[in-house]
Amino acid sequence: MKVFGNETDEVIPPDPETSPILLLRFTSKATPSLISVVKERIVAGGMLTILTEEKSHENVVLGITSTHKNLLVESEVVKLAKRTDPNETFGGKSIIERFTVASKTRFLNSSDNRFFTSAERAYLCSSMLESIPVLSKDGASNNLSRELNKMKIEFEHHVTQKTNERAVLLKENSKPVCHVLEEHGLIDVVSPVNDKVAMKTFVFDALNPLTPLPLEKIRTYYGEELALYFGWMEFYTRMLIVPALVGAITVALRIHYGDDIDDCPRTPFVGVFMFFWGVAFLRMWDREESRLAYRW
Repeated sequence: MKVFGNETDEVIPPDPETSPILLLRFTSKATPSLISVVKERIVAGGMLTILTEEKSHENVVLGITSTHKNLLVESEVVKLAKRTDPNETFGGKSIIERFTVASKTRFLNSSDNRFFTSAERAYLCSSMLESIPVLSKDGASNNLSRELNKMKIEFEHHVTQKTNERAVLLKENSKPVCHVLEEHGLIDVVSPVNDKVAMKTFVFDALNPLTPLPLEKIRTYYGEELALYFGWMEFYTRMLIVPALVGAITVALRIHYGDDIDDCPRTPFVGVFMFFWGVAFLRMWDREESRLAYRW
């Protein structure tokens, strides 16, 4: 079965527990012992590491994902808005509202892999990864903190507090694991995994000049921000058809009557037309942008 939002011919995202969502690439500065304790800390933070790949014996790539249950919990933490099931909504219409685990049965496809889009999965996993500190919540040391201490890498927040006109350096909670590793050049890439199967479902449509851009599929895979950009490009290109025709007719008449651009009597009218076209374009795009924002 192939389903994707409101469009067909799109592959359901794979089970998050069997396919990596994020890739974390270590640099050659990362030792095997550090990589091992980082994996241990990530798992302790509620995530899964299901792929480890060595590149040229220097870079190690770690595949990171999470369970569907933990993604649901994280979506409530980040206040993700999702579409409700029409059968669970007053009036029988699907609406978009903030997701909560307690009311997950109100939401469409909340129990299967169609609930989160590829972009949402990557966003939720990134949020979970960035929330895992080096130390545990109780501040107790662990294998990662001990390994970082051996490497003389600082991983705790420090704040300066003035007491009786003296600056006192205080330690707060530890920094997120990924931030510490990035700051010290131990990882150089944290990136979502490209789903080649899903990409094939909309790349062909996107390259076909006879069909509109599959904005819903682009939104589902890349997110609303990028989809809105492509929506604007498509709208702008369509709107340019009219001034292009007006310009072509004007040039043809100019050639026919032997006029040049300076003394052509039609040039001022073209300028006035472009002024009104620009105003109309902005107004119409405002409406189209609002329509897409409401839909998404």
